[in-house]
Amino acid sequence: MRTIGVGFAYLFWVLVLILGVQSFFDAFLLLFNTKSTFPILRWFCGGAVIYVVLIFLIGLFCKKFHQHQDLVKKNGNLFEVTSHEFTHAVVALMFGWKIKSIEIHNNHSGMVSFEEGKYGDLFVTLVPYCFPLFSFVLLSFVGLVSPKSLYIFYAIIGFITTFHISTFLKETRQYQTDIQSIQSKYGFLFPYIFILSFGIFNLAIILISIKTGFFGAEVKGVFQWGGAFKWIGLNFWQHLNELWSILHKLILNWK
Repeated sequence: MRTIGVGFAYLFWVLVLILGVQSFFDAFLLLFNTKSTFPILRWFCGGAVIYVVLIFLIGLFCKKFHQHQDLVKKNGNLFEVTSHEFTHAVVALMFGWKIKSIEIHNNHSGMVSFEEGKYGDLFVTLVPYCFPLFSFVLLSFVGLVSPKSLYIFYAIIGFITTFHISTFLKETRQYQTDIQSIQSKYGFLFPYIFILSFGIFNLAIILISIKTGFFGAEVKGVFQWGGAFKWIGLNFWQHLNELWSILHKLILNWK
C-alpha cells in the first residue's frame, strides 16, 4: 500500500513539473508579447541581472582584498541561512505546527525546533529549497504600489528572486538532512522532483502576477479576485486537458 502511495506522489509531482514548465513559458511569452507588461518584465529581468553582476563584483573584490573575504562570506551565508530557517518556520506555522525555537549559528548553520502537526511534513521540510519567501512577502503588497513605482517594485522582486534561486542552487545538496529525511520515505529522486516542480510553479506565479496582480487586479473599474493563482489554475487545467487528449489518442491508436 505504501508503495502505491509513493508511486502516486511521484506521478503527481512529475505532472506538476510538466504543467509548471508549460505555465512558466506561457507566462513569459504572454508578458513578452503584451505591450503593457513588457516594460515591467524588462525591469524584473534587470533586477535579476543587477544581482548577478553584484555577486560577480563582490567575488572580484574578495579576490583582490583577501582580508575582507571571510567577512563578506560570513554575512552572505548569514542571509542565506536566515532565509532558509525562516521559510521553515513560516511554512510550519501555515500548517499549524508550533515553533519552539529558531537558531542561527556562527558556523553558517541553523535549526528550527517544531512541535510537529499531523500534516505538511513534505512542505515544511523541502519548501525552503524552492519557495522564494521574501519575493512572495513583497508581492502581497503589490496592490499598494502606485503604477509609476511598479517598475522599481518588480526590479526589486527580480533582484530578491534571483538571490533565492542562487541560494536554492547552493543549498540543494545530498548532504542536507532535510533532503535525506524525505529520501528515506519516498526514495532518492523524489525530493529533487518536488523541489524542481514547486520551484518552477512559484516562479510562474511571480511572473504572471505582473499581468494579473498577485491576489487580483482592477479591470474596467471592478476588482477581480484570483490574480496569479487563478491564471495558474486555469492554465494548468488547459494543459491537463491537452495532455489527456494526447494520451487518449495514443490509447485508441494502441488498441
